[in-house]
Amino acid sequence: MPKDLDNPTLELIETHLHRLSEDKLVIILDFIQFIAEVKTNDEVHEAMLLAEPLLAQDWLTPEEDEAWAHL
Repeated sequence: MPKDLDNPTLELIETHLHRLSEDKLVIILDFIQFIAEVKTNDEVHEAMLLAEPLLAQDWLTPEEDEAWAHL
């Protein structure tokens, strides 16, 4: 993603980052990497939909119906 030089939020973040000590910058970097990896609800939902046919092969069987009939 190209850097938006006219983005006021990025400019404010950069201003604050320049004021932090190295140990705090390490914490910020760790947090940024964490939130960059967090899946969105749409991504999670898509993964669930993609897995559904494969899981159905095991779950939608007479044996599974019988195993769960008492619930």
